[in-house]
Amino acid sequence: LQAAPGVAPAGDLTGTRITSTNNQTFGVFGGHEATAFGSATPPDNQHTSGPCCADHLEEMMFPASTWGKTFALARSQQRSSEPDVLRILAQKPNTVVTFTPAPATGTCGTLGPGQFCEVKVAVDTELSSSEPILVGHFLESAIWRANNGNVVGNGDPSMAIAVPVEQFRKSYTILVPAAYQMNYISLAAAATGGVTIDGAPVTLTPFGNGGTHRVARIPVAAGQHTIQCADGCGVTVYGYSQSVSYMFAGGLDLKAIVIF
Repeated sequence: LQAAPGVAPAGDLTGTRITSTNNQTFGVFGGHEATAFGSATPPDNQHTSGPCCADHLEEMMFPASTWGKTFALARSQQRSSEPDVLRILAQKPNTVVTFTPAPATGTCGTLGPGQFCEVKVAVDTELSSSEPILVGHFLESAIWRANNGNVVGNGDPSMAIAVPVEQFRKSYTILVPAAYQMNYISLAAAATGGVTIDGAPVTLTPFGNGGTHRVARIPVAAGQHTIQCADGCGVTVYGYSQSVSYMFAGGLDLKAIVIF
């Protein structure tokens, strides 16, 4: 499926339901050729049509049977003062999502099948839903700062599918790509239990603002890393260079937990 550029809102495929007609398994990727997130425009005349800067997004979608109701989202390592963007998609009627704390901007209301909302979060955030949801996590476009003069800041849009707490694992092995200036692992861990990266203990701090999970954002080098979480955790891997970024979930159980 492909949506024609410039066609909105009908051109947005978010919420499309795709099913197999012959009971065969398949995978689905979603994304965008070049998208921008954010409201700040650069201090020059090179990007007059909108926020700087756009980037390609592509991510494999989680099967509907694996969606969860509870999320502990560790926001990205900030480059300036930018928030992260969340897009929340419902699959069942009367879906109500509660945020702790409330988003910096945006609300969800009550969602029906295939409907979605978009919010911005400035801090680590827990989500609780009355029905299973899919949560897209996005990094904003390159941040322009006054003290940078005419040099664009690090990062650009990236997309990851947030892992629900129901799919958290106790063990991960992840590969951090080379050639990026800064690489990070964000951890959202249970309220109890120790966490190690490559055998070294990780210092975790409470989510705060009413949240019950703990969080850490750890700079890491390129290469393989092993994460152990005694009571389970969620892992997001991401990195920045000038006007470019990447982000992906470090893993998940992918258990079937939704009954249709």
